[in-house]
Amino acid sequence: MLYYIDIVDACNLRCRTCVRGQRKVKNSQEKMSFSRFKKIVVKAKEKGATTVGLYNWTEPFLHPEINKFVKEVVDNNIHCVLSSNFSLSEMSTLIDTLEAGVSELSVSVSGFTNDIYQINHSGGDIEVVKRNLTDLAQYLSGSSLDIKVYVKYLEFDYNREQISAFREFSESLGLNFQVYPASGDPLTPVLNDFSTTDEITVDVREIGSSEKSLNPCALLFDVIALDCKGDAYLCCAYGNFENCRIGNFLEMDYEKMMLSRLFHPKCRTCTLFRRNPTNRDLTDIGRWFGKSFFGEDFIGLDSESSRKQSVVYSTEATESELENEALKRSITEYENKIAALNRSVVKRDADIAVLNKRIGDIMSSTSWRISSPLRLLKGILQKDS
Repeated sequence: MLYYIDIVDACNLRCRTCVRGQRKVKNSQEKMSFSRFKKIVVKAKEKGATTVGLYNWTEPFLHPEINKFVKEVVDNNIHCVLSSNFSLSEMSTLIDTLEAGVSELSVSVSGFTNDIYQINHSGGDIEVVKRNLTDLAQYLSGSSLDIKVYVKYLEFDYNREQISAFREFSESLGLNFQVYPASGDPLTPVLNDFSTTDEITVDVREIGSSEKSLNPCALLFDVIALDCKGDAYLCCAYGNFENCRIGNFLEMDYEKMMLSRLFHPKCRTCTLFRRNPTNRDLTDIGRWFGKSFFGEDFIGLDSESSRKQSVVYSTEATESELENEALKRSITEYENKIAALNRSVVKRDADIAVLNKRIGDIMSSTSWRISSPLRLLKGILQKDS
């Protein structure tokens, strides 16, 4: 499980394809306290966290004690990854942060010269970024640290011609260079704003209208996003808007949090990152329902901490698959019984229709009409006797 945790509530840039950059999600001075973060890491580890990214919609190096947060993650045997715009004139915490145990660092760019770079990375300075990358490369060349550094070039129609220049620059420093097809258009930015009720209210007729909307989503089943207050949100693909807020991670039951995300109206109509359900997905859903409504695992798996359950999943996968196959067979059996009952009901309705037709034919016949006075007289005589 990957956790994205914002430890600040701000970004220094105003990127034109980002809800934070366009201030759809406002900046504030708030920072996550270290004591809160430690509690979050403990719970995340219990629930199967394997990687923690100290970013989502913010710039992590704005936190003056970022190195302490990295060390806390690493001390709990969890991989720690960072992503930064590196457009900071002062990065005094960089070396201490790397030495705290960062596994991977990504630096996002969108041009080799400022006239191109600043179209999307508004407020940034690519010369500052290149200087910081150069300093980083020089430090790593004389260090024994094993850190993967990626320069991630966000590709738009207008900036393709500068890809080769940035690739050459990155490779000259011994840094990995990757091109990512970017979403949106910085030249004509149109950003979804889900901060109001109307904008995320969903017509119930749309729910499940796409077959894909019922399939598991990687951003829900494999990723959890938290802001600097420790609040969990729908997923990392949408901004930290109030109507996408699920609840406080430390205060909320984990299984109920996951179900609340699963049945969020926006999630039910989104078809991004869908996959065919795996046995692990079915197991997770059963566990969320079981813990939320019955206080125990729905399909009878070990009910200890999710950290131990993750070991059970990996070492006893066959047993889990057998349990799911048994569950599927039971469902199929009941579906067959329901289908048989439906066929019985249909046959009964057909028999009744035939009988009603026969009665109608008799009552409309000439002999029935002629004998009607005699039947009436017979009824009167029987009543008098």
